[in-house]
Amino acid sequence: MTADLDIIQSASLWLELHGEDAIVQARRLAAEMQARGDREGAASWQRIIVAIEALQRMPSGQPS
Repeated sequence: MTADLDIIQSASLWLELHGEDAIVQARRLAAEMQARGDREGAASWQRIIVAIEALQRMPSGQPS
């Protein structure tokens, strides 16, 4: 399982790279991994999605 800090860093980078489309793109990747049978990869992307959503709710978009 991926460490929490890695998830937060991945979410932050993904949000920086994809902006408003970050959630859509992350969900697409999670679905692709699930379809290929990569449950662990899909679970990691689900955790990244939750972290992206949390970052988007923050006023600055960055963890405090």
